[in-house]
Amino acid sequence: MAKKAKTLRFVQPDVVRLDLSDGDWLDVRRELSTGEVRRAMAKTIKSLRPNGEIEPDLEMLGRAEIASYIVDWSFVDAADKRVQFTDAALDNLTQDAYSEIETAVRAHIARGEDERKNARTGSSSTSV
Repeated sequence: MAKKAKTLRFVQPDVVRLDLSDGDWLDVRRELSTGEVRRAMAKTIKSLRPNGEIEPDLEMLGRAEIASYIVDWSFVDAADKRVQFTDAALDNLTQDAYSEIETAVRAHIARGEDERKNARTGSSSTSV
């Protein structure tokens, strides 16, 4: 009888490259750890009121998770100098560039969720 593979309990620090338009790319974490998810969630809270209500930080909603995944990118400035990924650099992108990043990272997240679900159930998904 075959022995069942042991379930990994810790996130592996794997990085995946996502291709963007114009030859650009993003390096993103394959999966966030519990701590990374909690830190991203915490960034979306502006304040906790005395009555227990949470006031959301509208600037960080959605953005905190996206930023948590990004490790590096290929973007350059007007002088063709590489721009390091930082929160400030992310804020200085054009809306179109940010939208492309958000779409790519959200698709990556959805693929990862599907893979983990399929691994738990033992099924596989096929695309047409």
